[in-house]
Amino acid sequence: MILDWDDELTMTLIENYSDEIAQQFKKVNEVSSPVVAHHKIEELLELHGKKINLGYKTVEFQDTFIINLDDILDKKDNIVRMKSRSKKMHVSFNKNMSE
Repeated sequence: MILDWDDELTMTLIENYSDEIAQQFKKVNEVSSPVVAHHKIEELLELHGKKINLGYKTVEFQDTFIINLDDILDKKDNIVRMKSRSKKMHVSFNKNMSE
């Protein structure tokens, strides 16, 4: 399902991350790449007193851009702040984490 999403996604990088990592985020801004996050905990929904296991959630942020790209490239910050240009995200559920 595709949902409206106008919030930020944040990702914390390790201290002293490499220049290669920073350049990957630069490429995200250049081509508006989607960013995918896989959840490691199964999503449970309670409906009418019954628990339904939806599986593992995967979220794909569409048309992603890095808000604080200059700070990441200059290594002034290790928290990457991202938004979607189209303000959309795709949500799916899988029985296995890696699908």
